[in-house]
Amino acid sequence: MKKALAILTALAVVGGAAFAEVNVGGWGRSGYIPYVSVDGSDAVVGTGPSWANGSRVGVNFSGSSDNVGFNLNLDSNGGTFGVGDQAKIWVKVNSMFGFQVGKIQQDVLRGKIGDFGAFELESAGGEDDIFKRFNPGKGLQIDVTPMEGVYIGAALDGSGTLTEDAMKNIQLGAGYVIADMGHIRAQYLGSAADDASMVQIAFALTAVENLLVDAGAKIALGEANDTSIAAGLKYSGVENLGLTARTKVVLADDMYLAVAGQAEYTVAAPLAVGVEGGFNNGSGVDSDVQIGGYGKLGYSNGMAKFGFAYKTLSKTMYLPIFAEYWF
Repeated sequence: MKKALAILTALAVVGGAAFAEVNVGGWGRSGYIPYVSVDGSDAVVGTGPSWANGSRVGVNFSGSSDNVGFNLNLDSNGGTFGVGDQAKIWVKVNSMFGFQVGKIQQDVLRGKIGDFGAFELESAGGEDDIFKRFNPGKGLQIDVTPMEGVYIGAALDGSGTLTEDAMKNIQLGAGYVIADMGHIRAQYLGSAADDASMVQIAFALTAVENLLVDAGAKIALGEANDTSIAAGLKYSGVENLGLTARTKVVLADDMYLAVAGQAEYTVAAPLAVGVEGGFNNGSGVDSDVQIGGYGKLGYSNGMAKFGFAYKTLSKTMYLPIFAEYWF
């Protein structure tokens, strides 16, 4: 997403000579669903992804020098144009300390195994369920790297918020990469609301060849939230075959359980075929099983994915066609 069109410019107008790099990249996902039928009703046409109002086409501009840079995402969601995930300026004071101001995503500690993307089937959570990213909307992000493998971050948010509440809402986390072993992380998720603060811990195992396991727990410090556990696994030790599995458990009065998995086999590049799906117990209501099968054309900077999917709870059958790019 951050690759592409690098333009090197020598800036020697003000102060001494300096070099800056400006990049243009992007990410997008759009889908056309020619057949959607709910409980045997007449089929209608749909679009996706739903979270982008039917289509996401985005472009990312970034610029960097030794000490200062920016990042700006502009997205069209369902034909409506606006600021995307990031609109920030960053400053690197020295090799150990930096900060960012604006709309920010900082993923150094974030969970490493996400959902399955386009078909929007049960995924048993996403990256943030394992370990939540820093994501102030109008805020300040502090980044500290005191030694190799160590990262400490803090995020403050809330334009117009009482200063006292903004401080209570702080997100403060740290992680350490253990060479040839894994990545351990812990963070405090503060809240100005009563009994809503949480602690999150996670460990990503990287010691086994072709295997990644990332598991985390979000522990409630009060009664406003429930403690949850999420984990994901990726395995690529069989030629041409990729396996992903996820689970999420919410320890509430009505315990919530979700499991999901995906298997994808590359027939002959760029063609791959796969199945994906999941189950959740509905947390005290009806459970749901969701399953899909697909073909995929995978390229270096994008893919096309097409197939079928079915959700038992809503009795929904659909035939999605998706395209995605990253630069």
